[in-house]
Formats: sequence, structure tokens, C-alpha cells
Amino acid sequence: MLEAARRIVAEKGSLKMSLSDVGVAAGYSRGQPSHHFGSKAALMRALALYIQRHFETELAKATQVRQGYALLEALVSLDRKSTRLNSSHANISYA
Repeated sequence: MLEAARRIVAEKGSLKMSLSDVGVAAGYSRGQPSHHFGSKAALMRALALYIQRHFETELAKATQVRQGYALLEALVSLDRKSTRLNSSHANISYA
């Protein structure tokens, strides 16, 4: 129901959204959101928390990706330094 409410708010705005709209859009009865949330205000509070959690999850994913890129860049840099070191000592005989 929260995803349906999010879509409706994005399309029509919260003032034009009704609990009945949410029920129908979510595939439930028109009265289900009223029964579940009790009021439009309670639905909006739940929707705000839902959006906040979604944002936090996406932010955490983006941070992990960024950290992964940083690690990959560090490994590539280390490999380049290692390759340069090995090539600079290529003429040394270890016999």
C-alpha cells in the first residue's frame, strides 16, 4: 500500500490523494487503507518513514559502490607500481 501511496502522491500530490485511491491502486478494497492506517495523517507518517528507509538503503548502496571503486582504484594503482618496480629490476641477475 505504501508504494501505491507514493505513486499517487507523486502524480497528484498529497492533498488530492484519498485513502480509497490508495486501496484501489494497491489492489485492495477501498476501505483497507483506512482499516490499516486509521487516517490519512497516519498513512502519510508511514509513507514518510517508508521513503526515508528507501533513501537510506539507496544511500548505503551508493556508498558501498563508491568504496568498491576506491578499493579497485587502489589495487590498480598498486599493480601499476608493482609492474614498474619489476620492470626496473628486469636486468638484475639473481644467480
